Amino acid sequence: FFFLMIRRPPRSTQSRSSAASDVYKRQLLYSLYFGFTNIGSNFIQEFYNMEYNQSNDFLSIIYYIALFAVPFFGFLVDKVGNRHLFFIAGGFLSIASISTFIFLEGTKFPYLVLIPLGLFSSFYCSMASNIWSVIPLQAREDLRGMALGVFSTFKNIGQVCTPMLVGAIKDGFGYQKVLFLFESISVTILILSIIFAIFRKKN
Repeated sequence: FFFLMIRRPPRSTQSRSSAASDVYKRQLLYSLYFGFTNIGSNFIQEFYNMEYNQSNDFLSIIYYIALFAVPFFGFLVDKVGNRHLFFIAGGFLSIASISTFIFLEGTKFPYLVLIPLGLFSSFYCSMASNIWSVIPLQAREDLRGMALGVFSTFKNIGQVCTPMLVGAIKDGFGYQKVLFLFESISVTILILSIIFAIFRKKN
């Protein structure tokens, strides 16, 4: 309801991504990102038999890459103009990242974990450079503050619920099942991104 209310008139949005239709996959993107980063250090430490300090150093790779890559991804989003394409790419990157984490379980070469961490950081960059920029394009000028506030509420819902769900699954079934949850979210992101891209193309 809120997203339909704050939208620009239809004549100004024919070629722009719809915040109303994209809100669900953006919610999933944030749920996946915060769900992983909240447990990332302990996950790497236990899943790959690392020391605490080493696991923190590895996890920080996500942010080191994003520090330089997010502006580049933002440039690509503006240059290409097809925002759905970057959400689809993010879906593939997240699937590749989580699948690689699962494949590398118990590896004797801990530095191989940098591969899925790099993929996950690329997924984050494709999200961060795209997720907020659609709001001023979509919302009415006099309601952009409200649009940002409502959008932040959806993000915060994910930040509240996902860690609790992840913690319950981890305590009950272990990290393997947590990764399966993340994989399911990744697949859902990809499917929704493709569906919305096809829908927007037809309309």
